[in-house]
Amino acid sequence: MRDCDTIAPVNVNPKGRPRNLVIVIGDQLDSDSAGFDGFDAEQDAVEWVELPNNLGMFQHADGGLMASKPYVATGKYIERMSNYCAGCGYGPGKRTGPSACPFTIHYWDFLLRHEKRLAKNQRMAMQLKHLARFKQADRLAIREHAGQIRHQCLSQ
Repeated sequence: MRDCDTIAPVNVNPKGRPRNLVIVIGDQLDSDSAGFDGFDAEQDAVEWVELPNNLGMFQHADGGLMASKPYVATGKYIERMSNYCAGCGYGPGKRTGPSACPFTIHYWDFLLRHEKRLAKNQRMAMQLKHLARFKQADRLAIREHAGQIRHQCLSQ
């Protein structure tokens, strides 16, 4: 089993990691720990391409000026688009409970934390409609579990 809980820590150095993974877990990073200086390819483009595009996408830091919606994904999306989940004991489609995928937990936690702001974005309507159907107990469980994962990563 892969230790997905440690894939989204705050102190990640993405050098050598696929860029898409860095973008997907970006909500869990701050701009300093994202380590854009670790991208060897297109080193000359870091300031004018990497920073605005990737930072804007993964942290939705520009409020939607360049990226019309946040680049966040569930474990199901990662499973469908890669082989990263092969052999993992977490359930990519599960958002609560001990076998819930950390990526899925953080995806829904992100939407819960930014629900009001994202409601203004047409491209987020389907996701927020799905979120609106969550029971209060599920919402609380997601927020609590995401907080536990963040605390665990910060204390390592």
